[in-house]
Amino acid sequence: MSDWLKIDQKLRQAFDYRQVGYEGKARVAARLAVADAVHELYIFENEPLQPGSALDLLKDVTASWLFPSKYQRYLEHFTLRVNEGYQLPADVDLLSEAEIIVNWVKNHIDGERTMTENPTKIKIYATSWCGASRRARNVFRDNNIDYEWIDIEEDPEAAKFVESVNHGYRSVPTIVFLDGSILTEPSTAELMAKLGLKLAY
Repeated sequence: MSDWLKIDQKLRQAFDYRQVGYEGKARVAARLAVADAVHELYIFENEPLQPGSALDLLKDVTASWLFPSKYQRYLEHFTLRVNEGYQLPADVDLLSEAEIIVNWVKNHIDGERTMTENPTKIKIYATSWCGASRRARNVFRDNNIDYEWIDIEEDPEAAKFVESVNHGYRSVPTIVFLDGSILTEPSTAELMAKLGLKLAY
């Protein structure tokens, strides 16, 4: 059974528990599903994993660059303690938020894989106004090297990809080579060396 199938099963189990009135067990299952999804994201992004419980992992990721800020609040909810009546704040629904987080992680990983697997051209993620991006493009043009120019201001998925490989920053140019390696904001000398070209002095 795949890890994602197990995660989906935990989510379904959470809703099943709620349906029969076991809200505490439902929250635990939802928390475990989110922790497993976060674990998959850490592995995908080659981020170091600290030993500890699911709760420790969720506390760690709330301070991580891996998640967009709009999801940070949801993640923080999974580290909350219930009050004496075993209740969370009224506006917190861990099960719904677990679905949102798990789906985002899955889509994020699938999207990155789609962009980086089996490329046929070197990809230059850039913006039209960036001088460094234009200089990089000129290196390719001047040396007749095939490439794909992707303006991240016109392609939201491309912008997310650039953020994901640059610690949350939209750093351009970000250049993805056929071997899967990436150069971000390289100098002309660095780019030409990567392409096996010699600088003309």
